Amino acid sequence: MKGILFLTIIIISSQVFASTFGYFSATNFFGSSVYNRVIAEGEKPIKFGTAYGGYATLEYGLETGLRIGAVTSFDNLALQTDFGSLYSTAFGVGLSTAFSFDLPQVESVVRVSGGLLFVILGPTTNLSAIGLAGEGFFEGRIYFASVEFAKVLTDYFSISAGGGVRFYDLYITTRNVVAQSMIIPINLTFNYRF
Repeated sequence: MKGILFLTIIIISSQVFASTFGYFSATNFFGSSVYNRVIAEGEKPIKFGTAYGGYATLEYGLETGLRIGAVTSFDNLALQTDFGSLYSTAFGVGLSTAFSFDLPQVESVVRVSGGLLFVILGPTTNLSAIGLAGEGFFEGRIYFASVEFAKVLTDYFSISAGGGVRFYDLYITTRNVVAQSMIIPINLTFNYRF
């Protein structure tokens, strides 16, 4: 009985892995904020924030179904105060998950994705915009989620567009600075299946 169960698991596993593919996607995004909070010797009023950049994702999974992968991101974040703009460039690496399904009504593939990035390099300039002198380096996390509609161009290439949310939870430990911003971006993605 154990042999039959083991053989059944092997057959099912081989069928699942036979239908999996690798996916590479490159995304550009631009968005503005709906929530901002900066604490630096007290809470600072923020007028608005913007972010733009790009990220690359390498995933493995089903053509229609679950995919899991790694992501690298390059974000430019700007927060406007009464005294100027706080700029930061954040480079992050992390994990992503996605789920894709067909939408026959509009001849498109819908991709719902989300993930977590760890900021490993986040230089910032002009801390005078939040009442501090000098510069600093942000650390922290970026949480993201998106919904995109893809148009298949060939068996291997597709292009997709959509929107989502990016939440920046950043801090400068040495300066006791905390910066949080929720950005609603518009995404444009180029996809390659291999």
